[in-house]
Amino acid sequence: GQGAMRVTYSSDPALAKSADVILVPATGDLARFELPENKAAGQAWVALAGESAYWWPHVEDLQHDSRFDLVMGYSRQLADMHASYTPHDYHALRRPKAYSV
Repeated sequence: GQGAMRVTYSSDPALAKSADVILVPATGDLARFELPENKAAGQAWVALAGESAYWWPHVEDLQHDSRFDLVMGYSRQLADMHASYTPHDYHALRRPKAYSV
């Protein structure tokens, strides 16, 4: 089998070269991230578009941005991988929400 998987979330640009995957929240100004100029060998860059192209028009252009290997988002038309706001399971949608105060 495969070894243990370690997931580290960091905004430290110094760690970018050693990461297997760089996940970029792609809603808003992408310039706010210090992305390396070049990808490390075998590294994947993923844009996570968590908002509508109605509010963030650049979301429509993410698939054409050569820096990204994959686009995740709730739009089935604009994303390579669907990442829904809601559960995919009908029964999960019908469960009452848990609220905290």
